[in-house]
Amino acid sequence: MRYSAQQYAQALYQSTKTCSSEEACEKMLERFVAFLKKQGALYMRDSIVRAYRTILARHNALPEVLIRVPQEISDDTVTRVLSALDIAPDVVRNVYVDPAILGGMYVKYNNTLLDFSTARSLARLEETVTHKLSNIH
Repeated sequence: MRYSAQQYAQALYQSTKTCSSEEACEKMLERFVAFLKKQGALYMRDSIVRAYRTILARHNALPEVLIRVPQEISDDTVTRVLSALDIAPDVVRNVYVDPAILGGMYVKYNNTLLDFSTARSLARLEETVTHKLSNIH
């Protein structure tokens, strides 16, 4: 019987979520690869990995950060941003250039969106000024 990459990935997820140690996970992974080889399914490894990552993300088991910026930024800058936000440096990083952003950046981590955009800063400034002016009367 042939299995899909999704089915293999689901089996891998079920097996790895109960690992008691890193060593146990490595042994289980070796058995999984041997099974794929026996099934003649090693050619599917890239698809299985993609499906596995999707499953991990769905279960919030794969730390991932999404950064949207108006122009390219260096890996060093990304590392400094992660450090300033106390986000582990080994997190999966996805940096997207979005020319619609005037300045600053958006950072999404663990379903939390942090808005460090220039537009948001200007909106906060406008709110503050408007509030202060309304209190003068």
